[in-house]
Amino acid sequence: MTICDVAERLEQRGIRRGIKQGIERGVQMEKMHLYRLVASGKLSVLDASQELEQTEEEFLDDMRKAGYGQEYGKEGKNK
Repeated sequence: MTICDVAERLEQRGIRRGIKQGIERGVQMEKMHLYRLVASGKLSVLDASQELEQTEEEFLDDMRKAGYGQEYGKEGKNK
């Protein structure tokens, strides 16, 4: 194995890591967008949870963990 091979492997590893981080960031941004839509009453919890392939309870739990508090019910409006 030459130094060029090592450099190539390191570069490929960095690229894979960057792609993975980009995908994770994109998913996180999508979730935050859905949380804001639910919090504003523009989207139901059911529709948002289906978009993320989660149950309503999972979605609400994640939404609360993201800082949206306990005040949102399944209909997506303040209780």
